[in-house]
Amino acid sequence: MIIADYHTHTVFSHGKGTIEENVERARLMGLKEVAITDHGLNHMVFGLSDRKLIKMRKIIDDLNDKYQDIKVLLGVESNIISRSGVIDIKPHEFQLFDIVLCGYHKVVWGKNLTETVKFIGKNDIMQVFNKADKPSLVKANTKTLIESVMNNPIDVLTHPNHDMVIDPVEVAKVARDYGTYYELNGKKINVSDEVLQKIADTGVEFIINSDAHTANRVGEVNFPLEVMKRVGIRESQVANFNKIPKFRSQGR
Repeated sequence: MIIADYHTHTVFSHGKGTIEENVERARLMGLKEVAITDHGLNHMVFGLSDRKLIKMRKIIDDLNDKYQDIKVLLGVESNIISRSGVIDIKPHEFQLFDIVLCGYHKVVWGKNLTETVKFIGKNDIMQVFNKADKPSLVKANTKTLIESVMNNPIDVLTHPNHDMVIDPVEVAKVARDYGTYYELNGKKINVSDEVLQKIADTGVEFIINSDAHTANRVGEVNFPLEVMKRVGIRESQVANFNKIPKFRSQGR
């Protein structure tokens, strides 16, 4: 069984529940760990701020003192903000977090105006015109995600292939080599079963998360579990299946 959920959102970004509501739901679901992973600082609408992070850290520390049956982690779902794989967490800021997730998201400020237009804007526009799978763009996107994994201590790649089309098999190979988990998302797995089998064949480790935006969905992972069973992914290849994973960012 899945004993930890490392991708949940709260009112600190665009979730509907409080941190404690997410934690209470996680306890009800019998989880041993839960991470609060609201959106990175460069999200135009839902991004975190230094002020929010200070408040969140205090709430989470208090909850860890209050509840002895579950560990609560302060995390972030960071954003890729440049074609060269820069994310919206500076090297000295990693120490603020217990876990670091990363994914591509729309409506994000790039590293600068050029990156906002030519990287993020271009991907978003190509999605609108159904040209997101243009080979040259896919090749560039794949390189970007690989650079992100290589150059940042990312623990989990969230919903790969969503909103930024990549070669997920090539990304999985690099994630395997660098100790970054490949997420099987509770709401969306943006590859076919055939491609997912190829991803599994790379030997990358998966992690199953809810991506909950409401407290009642924390720990809800029936969809990825069904896909896992259908494709034949081994339990031993899922980092949070009956065990607590180790995170790359904590080994820095």
